[in-house]
Amino acid sequence: KEGNVDKVFENFEKYKKNQKGKIDNSVYSRVLDAYIDAGYVNMAQDVMDEVRRNGSCALNTAAYNAMLKGQMAAGDFAGTKTTLDQMISDGIECNEATFSTIIAGVEEKRSSLRLREVMDLFGSLREKGFEINDRAAICITTACGVEEDMCEVQHAMEFLETVGIDL
Repeated sequence: KEGNVDKVFENFEKYKKNQKGKIDNSVYSRVLDAYIDAGYVNMAQDVMDEVRRNGSCALNTAAYNAMLKGQMAAGDFAGTKTTLDQMISDGIECNEATFSTIIAGVEEKRSSLRLREVMDLFGSLREKGFEINDRAAICITTACGVEEDMCEVQHAMEFLETVGIDL
């Protein structure tokens, strides 16, 4: 695992030098995927930050979705929210894969999630036009079940009623 990531990084640095800063989007996506698959989310974030900083290519929905998946798998909910907000701010389309990635991450990490984190993630997606479906509602109600702050639970229940989920 470690050696493979080192090799990816080494080859990526060589490639960047040879290309003189003009790097194809698919190359960045592959590098992001390699780091995320190996569990090196911070290295993937560094690559994403570099792309955003130098504008060497346009990040796309697939790159952001890969980053979201890695952050959710690592339990980095604050980072997930930041990446999702950045995606929306950059005008990158959130698609069904984005929504599914967030739901799958919440389902997988439900025992360690706080209700506020769940609500923030789904709130951002709702602002982007996604309907809160039954899977999302289950994620929210599951988080309510372990929440100690009854004001947060009440807020979540009101949110679900607002979006048309019958409890």
